[in-house]
Amino acid sequence: MEDLLMKVNNLEDKRQEWKIKHNLVDILIIVMLSFLTGHNDFEEMVIFAEARIDILRKYIKLENGIPHKDTLKRVVAIIDPIQLNLVFYSWLANIVNKKNHVFLDEINKIVAFDGKTICGSDNIRNKALHILTAFDTENELVLGQLPVDEKTNEITVMPQLVNLLDLKDTIVVADALNCQFEIANAIIGKEGNYVLALKSNKGTLYDDVKKYFDEKSIEQIIAKDELYRKQEEKSHSHIETREYFLILDVEYLKKYSGKNYQNLRSIGMVRKTNYNLNTGEVTPEVRYYINSIYDIDLFAKAVRKEWSIENNLHWHLDYTLKEDYSTIIDKKVAYNLNIIRKAVLSMLKILDVGKKYSLKNKIHYINDNFDKFLPEIIEQLSSQA
Repeated sequence: MEDLLMKVNNLEDKRQEWKIKHNLVDILIIVMLSFLTGHNDFEEMVIFAEARIDILRKYIKLENGIPHKDTLKRVVAIIDPIQLNLVFYSWLANIVNKKNHVFLDEINKIVAFDGKTICGSDNIRNKALHILTAFDTENELVLGQLPVDEKTNEITVMPQLVNLLDLKDTIVVADALNCQFEIANAIIGKEGNYVLALKSNKGTLYDDVKKYFDEKSIEQIIAKDELYRKQEEKSHSHIETREYFLILDVEYLKKYSGKNYQNLRSIGMVRKTNYNLNTGEVTPEVRYYINSIYDIDLFAKAVRKEWSIENNLHWHLDYTLKEDYSTIIDKKVAYNLNIIRKAVLSMLKILDVGKKYSLKNKIHYINDNFDKFLPEIIEQLSSQA
Protein backbone atom coordinates (compact mmCIF):
# COMPACT_ATOMS: atom_id res chain seq x y z
CA MET A 1 0.00 0.00 0.00
CA GLU A 2 1.17 3.51 -0.77
CA ASP A 3 1.69 5.93 2.08
CA LEU A 4 0.33 9.47 2.11
CA LEU A 5 3.45 11.12 0.67
CA MET A 6 3.31 8.87 -2.38
CA LYS A 7 -0.41 9.52 -2.84
CA VAL A 8 0.08 13.29 -2.63
CA ASN A 9 2.90 13.07 -5.18
CA ASN A 10 0.36 11.60 -7.61
CA LEU A 11 -1.79 14.74 -7.44
CA GLU A 12 -1.77 16.80 -10.61
CA ASP A 13 0.44 19.87 -10.15
CA LYS A 14 -0.85 22.56 -12.54
CA ARG A 15 2.02 24.97 -11.92
CA GLN A 16 4.55 25.72 -14.68
CA GLU A 17 7.50 23.48 -13.90
CA TRP A 18 10.17 26.16 -14.30
CA LYS A 19 8.40 28.34 -11.71
CA ILE A 20 8.15 25.67 -9.00
CA LYS A 21 10.26 26.39 -5.92
CA HIS A 22 8.32 24.34 -3.36
CA ASN A 23 7.11 20.76 -3.75
CA LEU A 24 3.37 20.20 -3.64
CA VAL A 25 3.79 17.49 -1.02
CA ASP A 26 5.80 19.86 1.21
CA ILE A 27 3.05 22.47 1.07
CA LEU A 28 0.25 20.03 1.86
CA ILE A 29 2.17 18.47 4.75
CA ILE A 30 2.81 21.94 6.21
CA VAL A 31 -0.93 22.77 5.98
CA MET A 32 -1.94 19.44 7.53
CA LEU A 33 0.55 19.62 10.39
CA SER A 34 -0.45 23.23 11.02
CA PHE A 35 -4.10 22.25 11.48
CA LEU A 36 -2.99 19.29 13.59
CA THR A 37 -1.19 21.68 15.97
CA GLY A 38 -3.81 24.46 16.09
CA HIS A 39 -2.41 26.88 13.49
CA ASN A 40 -5.34 27.83 11.31
CA ASP A 41 -4.45 30.56 8.79
CA PHE A 42 -1.65 30.80 6.25
CA GLU A 43 0.39 33.30 8.26
CA GLU A 44 0.23 31.07 11.33
CA MET A 45 1.26 28.11 9.15
CA VAL A 46 4.41 29.90 8.02
CA ILE A 47 5.32 30.82 11.60
CA PHE A 48 4.72 27.24 12.71
CA ALA A 49 6.85 25.76 9.91
CA GLU A 50 9.72 28.24 10.24
CA ALA A 51 10.01 27.43 13.94
CA ARG A 52 10.24 23.70 13.18
CA ILE A 53 12.07 23.63 9.87
CA ASP A 54 14.92 21.41 11.12
CA ILE A 55 12.72 18.50 12.22
CA LEU A 56 10.37 18.93 9.24
CA ARG A 57 13.34 18.47 6.89
CA LYS A 58 13.76 14.94 8.21
CA TYR A 59 10.49 14.03 6.48
CA ILE A 60 9.95 16.55 3.65
CA LYS A 61 12.49 18.25 1.40
CA LEU A 62 11.92 21.99 1.89
CA GLU A 63 14.77 22.63 -0.54
CA ASN A 64 13.97 26.35 -0.74
CA GLY A 65 12.92 26.82 2.84
CA ILE A 66 9.40 27.57 4.04
CA PRO A 67 6.96 28.90 1.42
CA HIS A 68 5.50 32.39 1.81
CA LYS A 69 1.90 32.56 3.01
CA ASP A 70 0.78 33.76 -0.45
CA THR A 71 2.49 30.73 -2.02
CA LEU A 72 0.65 28.39 0.35
CA LYS A 73 -2.66 30.00 -0.59
CA ARG A 74 -1.94 30.02 -4.32
CA VAL A 75 -0.90 26.36 -4.41
CA VAL A 76 -3.88 25.21 -2.32
CA ALA A 77 -6.10 27.05 -4.82
CA ILE A 78 -4.86 25.11 -7.86
CA ILE A 79 -5.37 21.58 -6.47
CA ASP A 80 -8.30 19.67 -7.89
CA PRO A 81 -10.72 19.09 -4.96
CA ILE A 82 -12.00 15.73 -6.22
CA GLN A 83 -8.43 14.39 -6.54
CA LEU A 84 -7.53 15.80 -3.12
CA ASN A 85 -10.51 14.17 -1.43
CA LEU A 86 -9.70 10.81 -3.06
CA VAL A 87 -6.08 11.00 -1.88
CA PHE A 88 -7.00 11.63 1.74
CA TYR A 89 -9.92 9.23 1.76
CA SER A 90 -8.01 6.29 0.28
CA TRP A 91 -5.10 6.90 2.66
CA LEU A 92 -7.25 7.10 5.77
CA ALA A 93 -9.40 4.19 4.62
CA ASN A 94 -6.33 1.96 4.56
CA ILE A 95 -5.46 2.98 8.12
CA VAL A 96 -9.00 2.40 9.39
CA ASN A 97 -9.23 -0.98 7.69
CA LYS A 98 -5.93 -2.12 9.23
CA LYS A 99 -7.22 -1.16 12.68
CA ASN A 100 -10.07 -3.69 12.31
CA HIS A 101 -12.92 -1.19 12.20
CA VAL A 102 -16.20 -2.13 10.56
CA PHE A 103 -15.34 -1.05 7.06
CA LEU A 104 -16.63 -0.38 3.60
CA ASP A 105 -17.73 -3.85 2.65
CA GLU A 106 -19.85 -4.14 5.80
CA ILE A 107 -23.46 -4.78 4.86
CA ASN A 108 -25.83 -2.05 6.01
CA LYS A 109 -23.15 0.53 6.61
CA ILE A 110 -24.88 3.83 7.36
CA VAL A 111 -23.89 6.91 5.37
CA ALA A 112 -25.20 10.31 6.46
CA PHE A 113 -25.54 13.18 4.00
CA ASP A 114 -25.65 16.73 5.30
CA GLY A 115 -24.55 20.22 4.33
CA LYS A 116 -22.46 22.78 6.20
CA THR A 117 -21.88 26.45 5.50
CA ILE A 118 -18.42 27.95 6.10
CA CYS A 119 -19.68 31.15 7.67
CA GLY A 120 -16.50 33.22 7.28
CA SER A 121 -16.27 32.68 3.52
CA ASP A 122 -18.89 35.24 2.51
CA ASN A 123 -18.55 38.88 1.52
CA ILE A 124 -20.72 41.63 0.05
CA ARG A 125 -20.67 40.06 -3.42
CA ASN A 126 -20.81 36.35 -2.64
CA LYS A 127 -22.65 34.03 -0.30
CA ALA A 128 -20.71 31.78 2.07
CA LEU A 129 -19.49 28.46 0.71
CA HIS A 130 -21.86 25.57 1.42
CA ILE A 131 -20.59 21.99 1.16
CA LEU A 132 -22.60 18.77 1.04
CA THR A 133 -20.77 15.84 2.62
CA ALA A 134 -21.27 12.06 2.68
CA PHE A 135 -20.06 10.62 5.99
CA ASP A 136 -19.37 6.98 6.89
CA THR A 137 -20.88 7.00 10.38
CA GLU A 138 -19.27 3.71 11.47
CA ASN A 139 -15.68 4.78 10.81
CA GLU A 140 -16.25 8.56 10.94
CA LEU A 141 -14.69 9.04 7.51
CA VAL A 142 -15.69 11.46 4.78
CA LEU A 143 -16.55 9.44 1.68
CA GLY A 144 -17.04 12.41 -0.60
CA GLN A 145 -18.27 15.97 -0.85
CA LEU A 146 -19.37 18.61 -3.35
CA PRO A 147 -19.83 22.37 -3.10
CA VAL A 148 -23.32 23.77 -3.50
CA ASP A 149 -23.50 26.57 -6.05
CA GLU A 150 -24.93 29.88 -4.83
CA LYS A 151 -27.74 29.69 -7.36
CA THR A 152 -28.94 26.22 -6.35
CA ASN A 153 -29.28 24.06 -3.21
CA GLU A 154 -28.51 20.62 -1.79
CA ILE A 155 -31.43 19.03 -3.64
CA THR A 156 -29.64 19.56 -6.94
CA VAL A 157 -26.20 18.53 -5.71
CA MET A 158 -27.10 15.42 -3.69
CA PRO A 159 -27.91 13.17 -6.69
CA GLN A 160 -24.55 14.17 -8.18
CA LEU A 161 -22.74 13.19 -4.99
CA VAL A 162 -24.72 9.94 -4.72
CA ASN A 163 -23.65 9.03 -8.25
CA LEU A 164 -19.97 9.57 -7.38
CA LEU A 165 -20.00 7.04 -4.52
CA ASP A 166 -20.13 3.29 -4.06
CA LEU A 167 -23.28 2.90 -1.97
CA LYS A 168 -23.93 -0.79 -2.47
CA ASP A 169 -25.44 -2.37 0.68
CA THR A 170 -25.47 0.94 2.54
CA ILE A 171 -28.29 2.82 4.21
CA VAL A 172 -28.32 6.51 3.32
CA VAL A 173 -29.82 8.86 5.91
CA ALA A 174 -30.63 12.47 5.16
CA ASP A 175 -32.71 15.31 6.51
CA ALA A 176 -36.12 16.38 5.24
CA LEU A 177 -34.67 18.80 2.68
CA ASN A 178 -33.33 15.83 0.73
CA CYS A 179 -36.50 13.75 0.93
CA GLN A 180 -37.00 13.90 -2.85
CA PHE A 181 -37.92 11.00 -5.12
CA GLU A 182 -35.05 11.88 -7.47
CA ILE A 183 -32.61 11.44 -4.57
CA ALA A 184 -34.25 8.24 -3.31
CA ASN A 185 -34.16 6.77 -6.81
CA ALA A 186 -30.51 7.74 -7.29
CA ILE A 187 -29.67 5.88 -4.07
CA ILE A 188 -31.54 2.79 -5.25
CA GLY A 189 -29.75 3.06 -8.58
CA LYS A 190 -26.44 2.77 -6.70
CA GLU A 191 -27.75 -0.40 -4.96
CA GLY A 192 -28.17 1.38 -1.65
CA ASN A 193 -31.12 1.93 0.68
CA TYR A 194 -32.62 5.07 2.13
CA VAL A 195 -34.10 6.34 5.39
CA LEU A 196 -35.32 9.86 4.65
CA ALA A 197 -36.85 12.25 7.16
CA LEU A 198 -40.21 13.81 6.32
CA LYS A 199 -41.53 17.25 7.16
CA SER A 200 -44.84 18.97 6.50
CA ASN A 201 -43.45 20.71 3.42
CA LYS A 202 -43.86 17.38 1.59
CA GLY A 203 -47.59 18.03 1.61
CA THR A 204 -49.74 15.01 0.77
CA LEU A 205 -46.99 12.46 1.40
CA TYR A 206 -46.37 13.82 4.90
CA ASP A 207 -50.08 13.94 5.69
CA ASP A 208 -50.61 10.39 4.45
CA VAL A 209 -47.70 9.00 6.49
CA LYS A 210 -48.89 10.82 9.59
CA LYS A 211 -52.37 9.32 9.22
CA TYR A 212 -50.91 5.81 9.33
CA PHE A 213 -49.70 6.43 12.89
CA ASP A 214 -52.98 7.06 14.67
CA GLU A 215 -53.42 5.99 18.28
CA LYS A 216 -54.96 2.64 17.38
CA SER A 217 -52.10 1.76 15.01
CA ILE A 218 -49.50 2.79 17.57
CA GLU A 219 -51.12 0.58 20.24
CA GLN A 220 -51.16 -2.37 17.85
CA ILE A 221 -47.50 -1.90 16.93
CA ILE A 222 -46.48 -1.76 20.60
CA ALA A 223 -48.56 -4.86 21.40
CA LYS A 224 -46.99 -6.93 18.61
CA ASP A 225 -43.49 -5.70 19.54
CA GLU A 226 -41.91 -6.93 16.27
CA LEU A 227 -41.86 -3.47 14.73
CA TYR A 228 -41.36 -1.47 17.93
CA ARG A 229 -38.26 -0.55 19.94
CA LYS A 230 -37.84 1.63 22.99
CA GLN A 231 -34.67 3.17 24.41
CA GLU A 232 -34.10 5.30 27.48
CA GLU A 233 -31.08 7.43 28.36
CA LYS A 234 -30.54 9.14 31.68
CA SER A 235 -28.34 12.10 32.54
CA HIS A 236 -28.03 14.22 35.68
CA SER A 237 -31.00 16.40 34.75
CA HIS A 238 -32.89 14.61 31.97
CA ILE A 239 -34.44 11.32 31.00
CA GLU A 240 -34.76 10.95 27.25
CA THR A 241 -37.02 8.23 25.88
CA ARG A 242 -37.00 7.26 22.20
CA GLU A 243 -39.64 4.99 20.69
CA TYR A 244 -39.28 3.62 17.15
CA PHE A 245 -42.30 2.44 15.14
CA LEU A 246 -42.33 0.81 11.72
CA ILE A 247 -45.23 0.05 9.35
CA LEU A 248 -44.67 -2.29 6.40
CA ASP A 249 -48.11 -2.13 4.75
CA VAL A 250 -47.52 0.88 2.51
CA GLU A 251 -49.46 -0.15 -0.60
CA TYR A 252 -51.60 2.99 -0.52
CA LEU A 253 -48.53 5.24 -0.47
CA LYS A 254 -46.88 3.28 -3.26
CA LYS A 255 -49.99 3.75 -5.36
CA TYR A 256 -50.59 7.44 -4.62
CA SER A 257 -48.47 10.05 -2.78
CA GLY A 258 -45.31 7.93 -2.65
CA LYS A 259 -45.61 6.38 -6.10
CA ASN A 260 -42.44 8.02 -7.45
CA TYR A 261 -40.20 6.59 -4.71
CA GLN A 262 -38.56 3.38 -5.89
CA ASN A 263 -38.38 0.49 -3.39
CA LEU A 264 -40.57 2.22 -0.81
CA ARG A 265 -40.97 -0.61 1.70
CA SER A 266 -41.88 1.00 5.01
CA ILE A 267 -42.68 4.17 6.89
CA GLY A 268 -41.34 4.98 10.32
CA MET A 269 -42.09 7.18 13.26
CA VAL A 270 -39.81 8.22 16.11
CA ARG A 271 -41.42 9.54 19.26
CA LYS A 272 -38.97 11.25 21.57
CA THR A 273 -39.81 12.48 25.06
CA ASN A 274 -37.43 14.58 27.14
CA TYR A 275 -38.25 14.69 30.86
CA ASN A 276 -36.51 17.38 32.91
CA LEU A 277 -35.83 15.94 36.39
CA ASN A 278 -35.41 19.40 37.90
CA THR A 279 -38.53 21.10 36.60
CA GLY A 280 -40.76 18.16 35.71
CA GLU A 281 -41.22 19.62 32.23
CA VAL A 282 -41.92 17.11 29.46
CA THR A 283 -40.88 17.99 25.90
CA PRO A 284 -42.31 15.70 23.19
CA GLU A 285 -41.11 15.42 19.60
CA VAL A 286 -42.39 13.26 16.73
CA ARG A 287 -40.61 12.64 13.42
CA TYR A 288 -41.66 10.63 10.38
CA TYR A 289 -39.59 8.76 7.78
CA ILE A 290 -39.97 6.93 4.49
CA ASN A 291 -37.69 3.93 4.00
CA SER A 292 -36.56 1.26 1.59
CA ILE A 293 -35.75 -1.03 4.55
CA TYR A 294 -38.14 -3.13 6.61
CA ASP A 295 -36.11 -4.07 9.70
CA ILE A 296 -36.97 -2.21 12.92
CA ASP A 297 -33.48 -2.51 14.39
CA LEU A 298 -31.85 -1.16 11.24
CA PHE A 299 -34.37 1.67 11.19
CA ALA A 300 -33.62 2.59 14.82
CA LYS A 301 -29.89 2.44 14.16
CA ALA A 302 -30.14 4.58 11.03
CA VAL A 303 -32.18 7.25 12.81
CA ARG A 304 -29.68 7.35 15.69
CA LYS A 305 -26.86 7.78 13.18
CA GLU A 306 -28.66 10.60 11.38
CA TRP A 307 -27.03 13.21 13.62
CA SER A 308 -23.59 11.61 13.59
CA ILE A 309 -22.34 13.86 10.81
CA GLU A 310 -23.39 16.96 12.75
CA ASN A 311 -22.00 15.84 16.11
CA ASN A 312 -18.85 14.03 14.98
CA LEU A 313 -17.83 16.09 11.95
CA HIS A 314 -19.40 19.50 11.53
CA TRP A 315 -19.27 20.46 15.20
CA HIS A 316 -15.59 19.52 15.43
CA LEU A 317 -14.74 21.44 12.26
CA ASP A 318 -15.94 24.60 13.97
CA TYR A 319 -15.15 23.96 17.63
CA THR A 320 -11.92 21.96 17.35
CA LEU A 321 -10.45 23.21 14.04
CA LYS A 322 -11.97 26.72 14.06
CA GLU A 323 -13.31 26.56 10.51
CA ASP A 324 -15.95 29.23 11.03
CA TYR A 325 -13.23 31.65 12.19
CA SER A 326 -11.57 31.45 8.77
CA THR A 327 -12.09 34.59 6.67
CA ILE A 328 -10.86 33.15 3.38
CA ILE A 329 -13.39 34.15 0.71
CA ASP A 330 -11.71 32.39 -2.24
CA LYS A 331 -14.15 29.49 -2.68
CA LYS A 332 -11.57 27.08 -4.17
CA VAL A 333 -9.14 27.69 -1.31
CA ALA A 334 -11.88 27.42 1.32
CA TYR A 335 -13.13 24.20 -0.25
CA ASN A 336 -9.71 22.52 -0.34
CA LEU A 337 -8.95 23.63 3.21
CA ASN A 338 -12.26 22.08 4.26
CA ILE A 339 -11.14 18.77 2.71
CA ILE A 340 -7.80 18.94 4.53
CA ARG A 341 -9.48 19.82 7.84
CA LYS A 342 -11.74 16.79 7.53
CA ALA A 343 -8.71 14.57 6.92
CA VAL A 344 -6.92 16.11 9.91
CA LEU A 345 -10.00 15.50 12.07
CA SER A 346 -9.88 11.81 11.16
CA MET A 347 -6.15 11.80 11.91
CA LEU A 348 -6.77 13.28 15.34
CA LYS A 349 -9.34 10.60 16.16
CA ILE A 350 -7.06 7.78 15.02
CA LEU A 351 -3.87 9.10 16.56
CA ASP A 352 -2.89 7.60 19.91
CA VAL A 353 -0.98 10.12 22.02
CA GLY A 354 -0.83 7.86 25.06
CA LYS A 355 -3.34 9.92 27.04
CA LYS A 356 -7.11 10.26 26.93
CA TYR A 357 -7.62 13.82 25.77
CA SER A 358 -10.46 15.60 24.00
CA LEU A 359 -9.61 16.37 20.38
CA LYS A 360 -9.07 20.02 21.27
CA ASN A 361 -6.63 19.16 24.06
CA LYS A 362 -4.95 16.57 21.85
CA ILE A 363 -4.08 19.42 19.46
CA HIS A 364 -2.49 21.36 22.33
CA TYR A 365 -0.56 18.29 23.42
CA ILE A 366 0.79 17.61 19.94
CA ASN A 367 1.81 21.24 19.52
CA ASP A 368 3.58 21.40 22.89
CA ASN A 369 5.46 18.14 22.22
CA PHE A 370 5.87 18.43 18.46
CA ASP A 371 9.58 17.66 18.09
CA LYS A 372 9.27 14.59 20.28
CA PHE A 373 5.99 13.50 18.80
CA LEU A 374 6.41 14.04 15.04
CA PRO A 375 8.08 10.65 14.42
CA GLU A 376 5.12 8.95 16.10
CA ILE A 377 2.69 10.99 14.00
CA ILE A 378 4.43 9.91 10.81
CA GLU A 379 4.57 6.27 11.92
CA GLN A 380 1.00 6.00 13.20
CA LEU A 381 -0.52 7.83 10.26
CA SER A 382 1.31 5.89 7.59
CA SER A 383 -0.89 3.41 5.74
CA GLN A 384 2.07 1.04 5.88
CA ALA A 385 2.25 1.11 9.69
